Amino acid sequence: MPKFMTENNAAHHPEKQWFSVGKDRIALIRLPEDRLHSVTSLIDGAQVSLKLFYYMFEDDIVGTAVLARLIAALKRGVAVRLMIDSFGSSVTREKFFEPFVEAGGDFG
Repeated sequence: MPKFMTENNAAHHPEKQWFSVGKDRIALIRLPEDRLHSVTSLIDGAQVSLKLFYYMFEDDIVGTAVLARLIAALKRGVAVRLMIDSFGSSVTREKFFEPFVEAGGDFG
């Protein structure tokens, strides 16, 4: 697990709230810049697989940066599945995701 996701790192991020879900611990990350850092660090550290589910994934500077990291993960041999909500992401055209699919990503 990446360092930023561990409970031991919670002291450095007091804005996180930790919860138990079954045998797992999850953190609620409130600040947008912390969420982006958490997602990109998770993608960059992935070694086997990623499954991401987005309500909103837009063709903007953030979406482009995340998509580029997902493509880089695919090139490292990581299996990546990306699902987006058709309502929340309705302004983003499927063409935006073509490089991801061409790199071997599973998109739906």
